[in-house]
Amino acid sequence: MEYLKSYSNSGDKLVSYLVEGSIGDCLASQGKGKEAIPYFMKAGKSLDNIIHTPMLYKKAAIIYRENGDYDKVIELFTTIKNDYANSPVAAEADKYIEEATLMKGQSK
Repeated sequence: MEYLKSYSNSGDKLVSYLVEGSIGDCLASQGKGKEAIPYFMKAGKSLDNIIHTPMLYKKAAIIYRENGDYDKVIELFTTIKNDYANSPVAAEADKYIEEATLMKGQSK
């Protein structure tokens, strides 16, 4: 992670934001999911493409799911489903939305 954090922008936006996402991956693998979410969200929003954005949003949503924040899970997968409908991640969005809805109902 120290190499990723020391990365200096080469002018390539794709690489720069994927570095942000990779920092999120490192934090998540260290059990620091809450710290990873902003990296995934920033990278996803900044890239705004059909391949990387849904993947990064899914990573954030999975952490929210693990922490019981089902509203955020529903929000992110709904965004993926509506804004990136042709992405591979969108194909599984309904499954996660339904699960989060059920879990949210059970936690009340």
